[in-house]
Amino acid sequence: RWTPKRIASLRHKHSLSQPIFAAFLGVSVASVRAWEQGAKVPSGSASRLLQILAAVPNVFQQIDEAA
Repeated sequence: RWTPKRIASLRHKHSLSQPIFAAFLGVSVASVRAWEQGAKVPSGSASRLLQILAAVPNVFQQIDEAA
């Protein structure tokens, strides 16, 4: 389960701002903010992307190389 603390920790681990994190996940900054405040929980697809980001630390580098 993605708790507010776990989401914020993952974002901070990758040194990402909320806008960059939101863009990667394809959600609004308001959604990321709501997740980190515990007002909402990530949807199924957003949860899956969070799992990928947690499991593959260099996923951003791989995306840049593929682009």
